[in-house]
Amino acid sequence: MKPFALQGIGTPPPSRSRGESAASMVIGWLDDERVPAWESWHQKETRLGARQVQVRAVEQETASYADLATSAAVSRVGVVFEAPTLVRRGGRNLPLPEPELLVSGLVRRWNAFSPLAVPETQAAELLASVYVARHAVRTVPLELRGRGRAGFVGTATFGIARQAPLALRRWLAALWRFASFSGVGAHTTHGLGQVTVYPGEDPPSAGASRSRRRGADHGAHGPLPQQAGAAR
Repeated sequence: MKPFALQGIGTPPPSRSRGESAASMVIGWLDDERVPAWESWHQKETRLGARQVQVRAVEQETASYADLATSAAVSRVGVVFEAPTLVRRGGRNLPLPEPELLVSGLVRRWNAFSPLAVPETQAAELLASVYVARHAVRTVPLELRGRGRAGFVGTATFGIARQAPLALRRWLAALWRFASFSGVGAHTTHGLGQVTVYPGEDPPSAGASRSRRRGADHGAHGPLPQQAGAAR
């Protein structure tokens, strides 16, 4: 399992000199034991896909696993699927926000890199109780490695019973906050599964969330690579 997720490439501000092109992206870094020296990337060239690019600036924001694990308990979480999200069951595409598949993937990623593992019994209880309260998603066609796939974008609210144990409601918040760093679903290292998360509330429309995204979540961002403690 790779220790990062690519959070997408954004359009730069229109202040570059003529002939230059630029972009910004966010890298969600998940492994506190092996953190790249992001500061050393400043003003250096690196490879982005098939292109050599110069890193003009680096910004970092961090959130520790300990901070995420002590998130305020909630009984619902609003999620905006900003980038196409790919979910598979039994080798087949499932272009829906299936809660058990999404949350089980988050548990696996969390346990792969966090020193504070989700206890097995609590993970099983959470997967058995999490549900979709509402959603508004649409299918998006994807092509990966020459094959057609079906992903989805849109919004969803995930919940558990208000009477659920405190630990489960806390893990619901912690794992979805973690998702804002790790992404959800498959191929997160290719920019899929980027989400904006609203613990304790329903999500805004997918378009409206974009204007709030950078101020709301816990990632690092700016022109090219970033990092943040436990995650983005």
